[in-house]
Amino acid sequence: MNPRAAVAALITGCALAALVHGAWDGPRWLLLVGLNLTVLILVVLDLTERVDPGGAALPLRPGGQNSYAPAVVHGTRAVHRDPRLTARDARSPDRAFEFDLTVLPDARPPYRIKVLHPLDLQNARERGVMVVEYDTRQPWRVAVPPRPPSGLVARAVSLGPPEAEAERVVAPRRAPRVLVGGAVVAAVLLALVRFLG
Repeated sequence: MNPRAAVAALITGCALAALVHGAWDGPRWLLLVGLNLTVLILVVLDLTERVDPGGAALPLRPGGQNSYAPAVVHGTRAVHRDPRLTARDARSPDRAFEFDLTVLPDARPPYRIKVLHPLDLQNARERGVMVVEYDTRQPWRVAVPPRPPSGLVARAVSLGPPEAEAERVVAPRRAPRVLVGGAVVAAVLLALVRFLG
């Protein structure tokens, strides 16, 4: 769990512990504080899920185990870098290309993913193929390399369309991890309150 998610889980746990302790046998003000904080946390988690709806690849991890693979391009469209806005001008600096890809790695089955990149570095819109760099442990982390290996570029150009529809890969959502971590923190805090009296 990353540090931001850990802090969010700690705050969520404190709010849930205040809510349960206030409802159980604590003072009324603790119930009201816990209730309001829990509602606020749920609203913030819902808003973050709506702002970042998922489906697009995440950037590569520094120091991650990365590999190159050819990919078949199913479609390309110009989108705004901010997922809440629409791209009105295809030449705007705020737009990016969204490539709908089937990545064909050697070590695992093919999978579909959407990758955002500000430039079409490999002329993928016309060729229909490209080479991507992906994380072997977290396949939802995909990037378009500026200079892919030439052997893989030749292999990608010789590829035809994949035989079967590949499974779409998406990054795991953050909200369930924060809520589960918060429930664990709340359980520990409530046990300490019960034990210490």
